[in-house]
Amino acid sequence: MTGDLQTYLPGSVVLSASVGAVNTASAWTGFRTCHGRFMSAQPMQSKWILVGDRTQLLGWETFLVIQTGTDKVALRTCHGRFVSAQPNGTVVGDRTIAQSWETWTVIRTGSGSVAFRSFHGKFLSAQPASGGWGIVANRTQIAGWESFAGVAPPQSTAALEAASPINFAPGTLAIMA
Repeated sequence: MTGDLQTYLPGSVVLSASVGAVNTASAWTGFRTCHGRFMSAQPMQSKWILVGDRTQLLGWETFLVIQTGTDKVALRTCHGRFVSAQPNGTVVGDRTIAQSWETWTVIRTGSGSVAFRSFHGKFLSAQPASGGWGIVANRTQIAGWESFAGVAPPQSTAALEAASPINFAPGTLAIMA
């Protein structure tokens, strides 16, 4: 499965692990929007929301992409919560487990970018919001604002591995070009 993540997310920190009896692959990745900004999980009131307005790739802009099946992934924020698409198109990053609404289909859009289709059949999109760019999942087609480029995070692989809730075997990290 690691090969699939390497194909989808060039420049990612790719990990291989066994979770229970299931072999899985995951990758620490930042996502740059077509606007040149990074997607980030930010606190808002009692939940975590996603925005697409950050100019630097730091901790809150880093996601653990966990392969859950062929072309399927779950996105875990650096806060240990999963990104979830709601039926009304809002996107939150506050789920403690990855179920159907936290599963995304990855679609290659060309030039190293990907689009994410939610369980509800809508695409993740970076849209103008008051004071910045919001992340929603309410688009029916892929256009520029629905494309995200995977970017290798600046943290060391040791720090990323230590922050992961999954126990990875020593030596399983590799930076993919």
